[in-house]
Amino acid sequence: MKRIIVFKLLIFLSIFSYGQSFRSSYSNVGFQVSQPLDSLKDIIGDVFVGINAGTNLPIFNSGIEIGFDYSWARMEQEDRDFVINYFVSLTGQYVYENATMFLQNRNNRYVTNLRFRPFNGKFQPYAELNCGFESYRVLADVIKEGYGYSYASNSNFQYYDITYVTGWSAGLRISSNEKLFVDFKFQNLKSGPVNYVKLDTFTIIDDENIFYEKTQITPRKFVYQVGLSYTY
Repeated sequence: MKRIIVFKLLIFLSIFSYGQSFRSSYSNVGFQVSQPLDSLKDIIGDVFVGINAGTNLPIFNSGIEIGFDYSWARMEQEDRDFVINYFVSLTGQYVYENATMFLQNRNNRYVTNLRFRPFNGKFQPYAELNCGFESYRVLADVIKEGYGYSYASNSNFQYYDITYVTGWSAGLRISSNEKLFVDFKFQNLKSGPVNYVKLDTFTIIDDENIFYEKTQITPRKFVYQVGLSYTY
């Protein structure tokens, strides 16, 4: 019975929205704050920030839209100092040098969305289903102090893993003029299993090779977004 009521309500809203003014495509840019949950929270512990950009295309004048979103976030960052055995002098003595390892974890997300936006006036609430994929990438670079270049054999190191992501979102667009909107959005996202590299596991082995450990997690997060949307 509840499903029938919901289905009838969706039909009514679609017919109602079809009768409103002509709908146009629009693009948005925004600022995001992500709240890690479950296994992702156990590793990171704190919120992380990022940016977002996307575009939505109306399906006729029905209130249903299809869109694409890209998000980038820096999850962790750390600079770690090392003392390394750089070379052996002619007298047979070990010469030690200082070095710094620059570490960063990034999250890139590519998501398609099916959005339902029934109203086309000043206040435009919407809901959407999300599906796509995301990558978790770690970057490490070792710089020898005073020289400004990397000395390790794999100093410009990168590792990433990719997994799927699904979820739902709800938001509100508020018109500031005919073309420009302020866009508030909440997302509940869950990803598949992925290998994540913890920054505190990085070290240097044999004075030149970067060593790290991977941990498998199933990320889940809440994402809070505010941005601007421009209608063409």
